Amino acid sequence: MIIALTTKGIIAGFILYPLIVHYSITHDTPILTSLYLTLLLSLLAMLKTARQQHQQTVLFGSLALLTGIASLSGHALLVIYSLPLLILGLLLFVFANSLTEGNTPYITHLAQLIREQPLAPAVCKYTKSVTIAWTILFLLLLLELLLLLLFAPLYVWSYATNFFNYALIVLFFVAEYIVRRIHLRDVEHIGFIPFLKKLIQVNRKP
Repeated sequence: MIIALTTKGIIAGFILYPLIVHYSITHDTPILTSLYLTLLLSLLAMLKTARQQHQQTVLFGSLALLTGIASLSGHALLVIYSLPLLILGLLLFVFANSLTEGNTPYITHLAQLIREQPLAPAVCKYTKSVTIAWTILFLLLLLELLLLLLFAPLYVWSYATNFFNYALIVLFFVAEYIVRRIHLRDVEHIGFIPFLKKLIQVNRKP
């Protein structure tokens, strides 16, 4: 019960994170965001400890320590800038690497886990194309953030990072689901909400 409540609290905390970042940028208090992130990472490390996921405990505990040190040593802005770049960079690597020879395209892999059966050739071809599309999107978003950091005011970077990009990703996700239903009309599909639940479940698997 306590673990479930802690999990929901951490999820809520990360959902609020973009608002905290934008407030920090517009009110020139970056340390607020970096300390907030340190707290979230610390809670996440404790949650992983309770679940006996030791490798993830070390990972999130180390990130919390590094974030805390950076915050208290006057590098709070570096923390704020680095996180979205690291996340996009990691997503770009995962998707792009899955397209290399000998690997399964990431969306194809997810589709196999969700359907729990071999995919038809048409589905494999489509999911590979979707993996390519997501890879291009993450690359463009990463370039966008780098250019905004170099040439735009901080508040513009904040609007793009914390609002526009999230909205764009959600829109892309929903649009792809609609296109999939049209393009693969002969394939049996589950509803959007059940699809989201299955997607969350497969991503929670080790």
